[in-house]
Amino acid sequence: VGAWMGTRIEILLVRVIRAFRLDLLSLESSQWISFGVLPLLFVPAVMMAGVPMPAPESFVPALWPFLFFGGFYILGWMLRGRDELIELSLRSTFLLSILLAVAFGVYYWSMPVVDLRIIIGGRFDQSNLAYWLGVVLTCYLAVGLSWLSLLLGKRFLNKSSSLMGLVSDSSYWVYLVHLPLALFLQTLLVPLEWSVW
Repeated sequence: VGAWMGTRIEILLVRVIRAFRLDLLSLESSQWISFGVLPLLFVPAVMMAGVPMPAPESFVPALWPFLFFGGFYILGWMLRGRDELIELSLRSTFLLSILLAVAFGVYYWSMPVVDLRIIIGGRFDQSNLAYWLGVVLTCYLAVGLSWLSLLLGKRFLNKSSSLMGLVSDSSYWVYLVHLPLALFLQTLLVPLEWSVW
């Protein structure tokens, strides 16, 4: 039901975008309208994955990571070579930070208490308002925090540095190495009964 409904929502959003001829990444459209609409395109993927989203840790590919992470790839591809959008958004960095902090607070307090029965069942109850609020906030936080990271990187890390060059050159192999390392460490930490705090 969730995937079907998510697909319908995505089709509706695409039709609205086409009907109003919105280029969500153009300078003519307001950045706040773009920020209001773009995250909603990720709703179907988040609905397929569930909230909170699990890490895609399977060797058999699932559909939701392609939709979710593929959406970010497409957004990045659309932004390539359009530095004027980032420059225009730099003025709103503080306001965006405040909005995201408030959204994260609401997201955190709307999450249900984690119970072993929920984990074994694999899904949270999708019939309540807190779940749908979590889905929408997950999308806005994912897009907003990614955009904020891009803006902060542009503002504070946009200079020549041998350290940043090394980090950039080694990012892919660090990504590949972290996967088995993270799985190994998770296996070691599962039996430990530590407090969250």
